Amino acid sequence: MKEEFEFNDKQVREGKVNLKITTYYLSEIKAGLRIEVRRLSTKRKATAEIELVWGDDNIILKKSLKKGILENPKNKEVNAYIDELLEYCNKKGWLKKGDA
Repeated sequence: MKEEFEFNDKQVREGKVNLKITTYYLSEIKAGLRIEVRRLSTKRKATAEIELVWGDDNIILKKSLKKGILENPKNKEVNAYIDELLEYCNKKGWLKKGDA
């Protein structure tokens, strides 16, 4: 279901630490509703932080609506959590019928 939305990938590598940020935009404007997936990985451990956010990238204007943290996640687990957030948005009426 997430494939239907516009997304943006960023990746940073500092030494042995790799950080990948994927943002799925759920509204037409980029400062609206979105899901941010931040993956931090080292040689031995990986962590994924998945957050449903409303607002701009500026910390002052950003409101976190729901957040989950997964340790050593597989792609299936991350995708399942993203689908849960999309269902949550549908229940709240934040997505249009054509979006999801």
